[in-house]
Amino acid sequence: MLALGYNVWRYKLVAFVLAATFAGLAGCLYVYYNRFVSPDYLHVARSAEVLLMVILGGAGTLIGPAIGAALIVLLQNIVSGYTERWLIVLGVVYVLVALLAPRGLVGFVGDLHAKKAGS
Repeated sequence: MLALGYNVWRYKLVAFVLAATFAGLAGCLYVYYNRFVSPDYLHVARSAEVLLMVILGGAGTLIGPAIGAALIVLLQNIVSGYTERWLIVLGVVYVLVALLAPRGLVGFVGDLHAKKAGS
């Protein structure tokens, strides 16, 4: 892009500032919605959940992280009703996705459609 005359650094900076603005706004709205916030939300498991949401859905897609977030929240609600150790299940899901669908679920479904159309 630099060869075409675009200032790549400026676009990266603008993208970073916009992402940080939306993240800050979401955090502020979350506090107003719950009327409480605790240090538990800064735990490393929460960061791992967010990363797994993106990996599960598919990092290179627009809809993938949303699908991954929905599946992780659904899985968390179902499994936490049976055990407190639902993070173990989260780890198993991560390992299975890394082994079976390295491009996420959206990429896996896309590969299945491509194989079906090709044969």
